[in-house]
Amino acid sequence: MRRNKIYFFKETTFNYLYQFIYLFVNFMLVPISINYLGNVKYGAWVLVLSIISWVSIANFGLGNGLRNKIAENYNISDKTVVMEYVSTTFYSVGLISIFILLLFGLPLLFTNDFSWLLPNQDIDLSHEIKISLLIVFFGFCISFTLGVYKSIAYGLQKSSWVGESQAMNAIFLLLFIAVLLKFFDNKLIYISYAYVVASLFSNIFTILRVIKYDYAFIPKLNMFNIQKLKSILNLGFGFFILQICMIIIFSTDNILITKLLGLQSVTEYTILDKVFTTGNVLFSTLLVALWSGITKAYAEKNYKWIKTIIKKLHFIFIIFTIGTIIVGIYFNNIAELWIGKNMDYSYQIIFIFVIYTLLSSYGGIFVNIMNGLGKIKLQIYLMIFAAIINIPLSIIFVKYFHLGIEGIKLGTLVSLLLVWIFIPLQVFRLIYLDKKENNNE
Repeated sequence: MRRNKIYFFKETTFNYLYQFIYLFVNFMLVPISINYLGNVKYGAWVLVLSIISWVSIANFGLGNGLRNKIAENYNISDKTVVMEYVSTTFYSVGLISIFILLLFGLPLLFTNDFSWLLPNQDIDLSHEIKISLLIVFFGFCISFTLGVYKSIAYGLQKSSWVGESQAMNAIFLLLFIAVLLKFFDNKLIYISYAYVVASLFSNIFTILRVIKYDYAFIPKLNMFNIQKLKSILNLGFGFFILQICMIIIFSTDNILITKLLGLQSVTEYTILDKVFTTGNVLFSTLLVALWSGITKAYAEKNYKWIKTIIKKLHFIFIIFTIGTIIVGIYFNNIAELWIGKNMDYSYQIIFIFVIYTLLSSYGGIFVNIMNGLGKIKLQIYLMIFAAIINIPLSIIFVKYFHLGIEGIKLGTLVSLLLVWIFIPLQVFRLIYLDKKENNNE
């Protein structure tokens, strides 16, 4: 248990270090990107990234399934078992990448434009959005396969390696955009190339990290095992359903804003969302090492460690709540200092984002615990319900209650309420009620 505490503290410390670097660079990226592209084109760039995120569900949860299998089997089972899981996942995701490149890339190549998605004032950007989408999509398909190594790192409880890779990705992108700002015209195409190259560099760095740790993680075609694929999919398919729901809930915001309010509003929403998402990221950094740690502790029947972690996270959440409220009070000052101009957001919008940030962070504690336990059936049902009602709610709040961009976030908040209520109750039942006999372990 002492070893677990030390390791968890070490990983969390490194995670915070890399997350601070990542967040600092990302905060710099927003004004420099807006300066390079302008408000409307920056909104278009956010739209491109939102569309690409939809394709990330195509691994059918294999990455998360592999993560749990590595946590369960590494250092316990024969290395051959781990090699089979890694090789099977790597080549399966590789085949999926080729398939989605053919299925979606070719039609995208022959699509005339995206004028159907854009309001009249933004139609001129249609062709540029199409080319940028093609570039980012091609790069995504490569990174999609290489990203298997991030799942391996998580399974090894080396989440700091992923944080390190993300920080490097942000730094590369910042450097590339700084060069674009100085020497190139403001085109979405150029920033798309920069995004793809930065992503490839950071993924390759993670691969080298993992392989250096253990050469068993080099995929071998002869280690592909259809039975291992079925085993991963049994758990992974549940995560796949959750991924679909999350894409619908979280990645449709910018699409809805574009269609209902225009690209200018996408930029306004992104600035607001970026600040409060930073709070979520800082809190969730505590939870990154938690997932695989819970998987390992539960397999070892170490319920005392799980309970101790839950208590500590509640204490930290109280501090986080105070910090989030302070950010809400001074948000306009923070935004003006950051962007360089007065954004003048209403306290109604800010209040909705504060409440959303607190609820999602608190719920994230218990969602990560349930993911680590591999018990996600209730979460799947609740997330499906949330995904079904999210878009209609957002449209109703914007069109009929005239709430503007805050209506989009309110729609997400209301749709996820049941998740944030029932998942904590499920954790309490599993850890505190069903495991009473283990209270003294």
